[in-house]
Amino acid sequence: MNGWLIFLILLSAYIAVVAVLGAKGILRKKGISLALGFIMMIRTKRGKAAVDRIARPKLFWEWYSNIGLAVCFAGMIAMFCLVMWNIKISLQIPVEAAPTPSMILALPGINPFIPVGFGILGLVIALVVHEGGHGILTRVAGVNLKSMGLLYAIVPIGAFVEPDEEELKKAPRLKRMRVFAAGPTANIAVALVCMAVFSAGFMGTLEPAASGLPVSYVVADSPAHENGVLPGSIITAIDDFEIGGIADFIERMNGTYAGQTISLKFFVKGEGTFEYPVTLADKYFHTNNTADAGKGFLGVGMGIPFYGGIVGHDTLLSVLEKPLSNLDYLRVYITLPLSRLSPMPAAYQAFYEAPGNDDAFWFGANCMYWVFWINLMVGLTNVLPAVPLDGGHMFRDALLAIGRRISPKSDEKKVGRIVGPIVTVFSLAVLVGILMSLIGPRIGSLF
Repeated sequence: MNGWLIFLILLSAYIAVVAVLGAKGILRKKGISLALGFIMMIRTKRGKAAVDRIARPKLFWEWYSNIGLAVCFAGMIAMFCLVMWNIKISLQIPVEAAPTPSMILALPGINPFIPVGFGILGLVIALVVHEGGHGILTRVAGVNLKSMGLLYAIVPIGAFVEPDEEELKKAPRLKRMRVFAAGPTANIAVALVCMAVFSAGFMGTLEPAASGLPVSYVVADSPAHENGVLPGSIITAIDDFEIGGIADFIERMNGTYAGQTISLKFFVKGEGTFEYPVTLADKYFHTNNTADAGKGFLGVGMGIPFYGGIVGHDTLLSVLEKPLSNLDYLRVYITLPLSRLSPMPAAYQAFYEAPGNDDAFWFGANCMYWVFWINLMVGLTNVLPAVPLDGGHMFRDALLAIGRRISPKSDEKKVGRIVGPIVTVFSLAVLVGILMSLIGPRIGSLF
């Protein structure tokens, strides 16, 4: 039976059971409420003592949260500028290249770029870390935690904490801002740790599987394809000419002609080295370039389309191993899922020897990357200056503090009447910026 069909059956059965239990009042008696109609919020007071113990070194958490505030406000400015820039760029995107609603939502199983298993793992960790951060800083601020608990939909999908809202409103503004910043800060901290482990601990330990020319793709019906050369192979020699890389390959192929039979030697990880006689095709019939007429054509590619260009395995490994080397590397590193690299294609994995078991290595590497990516997205999204996001509450408190400093004689309510509309305008601007990803290309096509 199809996996998605099984999932839909389980989900339907779960929703039906929850609806019946809710209608009979059984959930309410157990202290369970519903979010979105079917996600159970299972509250408990257990764990509060553990949160209190973690929150005891208040000086450490205050320094941590002060750094977090600076990071969150820097992220807020950067993200708001990015969202506003998106309004302009969206008008220039062709309609056929416009993102769909599923691409906007960073939800595993809905977003086509996010693998379900790794995505769920990353999302659960992100939610637990986010809410845990809020819970710890709530206690550091001296605000009572009413409850904490799990979000449950077939399986646990996250966690939440419920501070005493009245106490939080009465808390000093700086302490309140620390509480709001704690969630995104925790996500960003986890993202940085996972980035370091992935890049240094995983990518930094890879060794080439063989010396030669890695084959990223093979042209259909080409001599290479007909002779069993597959993506992931490494060409080691042509005739008696050893191939050490792309320069050697180009030099050798420039000396060949259509119809020539060469001895092709290539390595396949886990299977060994193969050698076959291969008759080259005419390059002209594959490129339609008259300058290529009569030249030998094998039909292998050394890279994959990436951001309008071609990226080879060595460049991609450099990006994954040293993402902070330059801004271009960091941009590519963060946007790998948008290029459907998660984070390294299976064909590229065959070019390297990993320490230990290959399957375990790449499973661990993928876990680290996706926990990094989901946490980064959750953290940066939550610092946007839009209520009800954490960034919206931080932004409002920051404006209130600025307003009181400019006009110390004005009371909180008077300043609040000015700040409220400003926060609303920014919230609407963020909403418009996000929606323009969907409607901008269609508006732009009209002009």
